[in-house]
Amino acid sequence: GVAVAAPSQSSNEGAQGGPPTRGKGGSHAGGGKRPSLGSVLSSAPPLALPALTMQAPSLLPLPEVYQTMMVEWMDKKCHRCGHLPREPALCLVCGHLCCCAEGCCKDEGGRGECTQHALVCGGGTGVFLLLRQTAILILSGSHACIYPSPYLDAHGEEDPSLKRGKPLFLDKNRYEALQALWVAHAFDYDGNVLKHSRAFSAEFY
Repeated sequence: GVAVAAPSQSSNEGAQGGPPTRGKGGSHAGGGKRPSLGSVLSSAPPLALPALTMQAPSLLPLPEVYQTMMVEWMDKKCHRCGHLPREPALCLVCGHLCCCAEGCCKDEGGRGECTQHALVCGGGTGVFLLLRQTAILILSGSHACIYPSPYLDAHGEEDPSLKRGKPLFLDKNRYEALQALWVAHAFDYDGNVLKHSRAFSAEFY
């Protein structure tokens, strides 16, 4: 009979999908060199990252006209006792309304609500707007300061306790100066604050 030659090993690998042969230098038989990792990274488009913005801390923005503040806050009740505060104090850091110098919201240690809130909100430092007086109450450690009002009338004068009943307007320079002291933690050594400061017992405010 006629002798049939056995298929070679290389032809079996090709028929069965064996690994392709490599040329000189590690290149594939059917193509060029494999691209390096460095060339892939250098040709890739740059990764777009969102811009990070840092916002400086600031006190609450206040309305231009004080009467707007009165309409918004004077009918608000205290969150702790549920009553209308006789001396409402608005925290200018977070907007919390406190009963200032009132016995209804004292804690077991006899501390007033503003003092308690300053410990939680500012680590013992608090900046409050006394809504019936238009003045600023600053609490810092064991000292309190009644700071000049940021609201003035058309003649540039304050109206303590709203006795004259004139429209009051926000003096941005005064409020920015107060904010700069707060940001710099300067209440303990600013001359104007120290001049109006006095030691107080914690339960008063």
